[in-house]
Amino acid sequence: MGFFGLILAFSPWILFAIITSGHTLLRLKVAVIVSFIAVVILGFTKIHRGFILWAGVAFFTFNLIAVVIMNNVWVARHMGILASGTLATATWLSILLGHPLTLAYARASVENKEWSSPGFIRTGYIMTGFWGIVFLANLLVNIAKLYYSGIAGWIYEFMQYGFLLIGMLFTVYYPKLHIKRQSMRK
Repeated sequence: MGFFGLILAFSPWILFAIITSGHTLLRLKVAVIVSFIAVVILGFTKIHRGFILWAGVAFFTFNLIAVVIMNNVWVARHMGILASGTLATATWLSILLGHPLTLAYARASVENKEWSSPGFIRTGYIMTGFWGIVFLANLLVNIAKLYYSGIAGWIYEFMQYGFLLIGMLFTVYYPKLHIKRQSMRK
């Protein structure tokens, strides 16, 4: 998956992060509504797929009810933990159930005959596991951000975006390195 494909796949979550950057309840409500609409549109157009789609549907539907309709302040306050926790859970669950979330996207850019190859499947598990680590790292950062205010907020934000950038770079370059190594073995 290319960099822009990755951005598109995570666009509801990216929109959510960008819109909520003002840290007001109104911005949070707008972010939930916009992200929910984005998940639905991307799901119907099959741009968003697999576990990441269902994680987005569950997360944004829950927040549509809890935050937008019911004004639940506890949920709003713990939003970073809930978002990272949802992504981490979906990622690790996809591995445990034998359907790594990255494979749903990788299949869109690879011929059908490659889908069952051991290298393709192994690469999907490795990439999904890497994303699971990224989301767990962001979960820990969000927990620290909420319960330990001794560090400036921008440092937590930098750490989160840094982990995501590392995940994106890994997603873009690891398959290319894997293919290069495979061709060198032949």
